[in-house]
Amino acid sequence: MKKCITILSLMLSLLLTACGTTSHTSLSSVSDQDITPNSSPAVLQKSMSQPLTEFDSIEIDVLAADIEVIPGEDWSVSYNLSEKEPLQRFGVEDGTLYFKTDFDPKKYFDSLGDWFVTITVPKEAVMTSVNLNTISGNIEAQGFSCDSASCNSTSGTVNVSDIAAKKIDMASISGDIATCDISSELLQANTTSSNLNLSGTFGTLNINTVSGKSTICGNISDNGQISSVSGDISLSTNHPVAIDAHSISTITVNGQSTRGSLTTTDGIPVQFQSVSGKISIQTNSQQNLYV
Repeated sequence: MKKCITILSLMLSLLLTACGTTSHTSLSSVSDQDITPNSSPAVLQKSMSQPLTEFDSIEIDVLAADIEVIPGEDWSVSYNLSEKEPLQRFGVEDGTLYFKTDFDPKKYFDSLGDWFVTITVPKEAVMTSVNLNTISGNIEAQGFSCDSASCNSTSGTVNVSDIAAKKIDMASISGDIATCDISSELLQANTTSSNLNLSGTFGTLNINTVSGKSTICGNISDNGQISSVSGDISLSTNHPVAIDAHSISTITVNGQSTRGSLTTTDGIPVQFQSVSGKISIQTNSQQNLYV
């Protein structure tokens, strides 16, 4: 009996010693003070907010999170990620902010939740490149200037506003694409089944859709190519345009309609191509039509 008591006492002593000297820290228990932008993925927590050092480029690749790049007072980041989408790379390296998550698109992912990454840059910041990529999240970018901007989402919406850029690329398969008060020497937008609603001033405009409706309001200073398979196309501009339009549906320019093909002269060259969608063009001057 005394031997059994001795053994139990020894086991209890070992157990208490282990509990007192061993700690286990989960990702969710790591505080903001315990994490830095260059921490390894093993200790990066799924939710955080902190200031950043200045950068001139942004590279973001996520799966289920919304992406925002918005103006503010300083350079900072805040995010909330699903536990099924761990943060793989985060930090400012050689002037570029990297934010990339680790995921396998072939596996189940958690799209239901308030997942987001928000980057704040000073108002009217000037950057070299901004590349934003998400699969199921929405994208919103506003309030900065850059040489090039790329915004891509598979099923989320893409909204770009108050941006001046030499080149802007926007793409979404099933999410709507919209711009407001932008200036771009080259704007390229591509979508499959969603709508385009573009407003701003453009040098060259390249638009491609399959079944979505394209609505463009603004001036084109160089040239434009707008094409769709079955979606309607609408352009409203203050400048005269030299139109080359083709569709089996109705083509209307300043209230005058025809079918098949229509051309005008004396203006910025813009090509419109739709298989079965309607084409509507409104300019601020009367133009001669050649059917």
